[in-house]
Amino acid sequence: MMLKEMDGWETLEMVKKYTPQGGEHLNKFVGSVTFLAHENELDMRRELKNAASH
Repeated sequence: MMLKEMDGWETLEMVKKYTPQGGEHLNKFVGSVTFLAHENELDMRRELKNAASH
């Protein structure tokens, strides 16, 4: 279900078709995706704060 949601697939059949290894091989990347998303959010907040102060 996590892969389905992360990749935007509509059905579990699509997940099975496009991730023949079952997706377990992607588990090592899950934390980095969260980390990158968090970093982007922090960068955006810094930019907004800087823009508001000028």
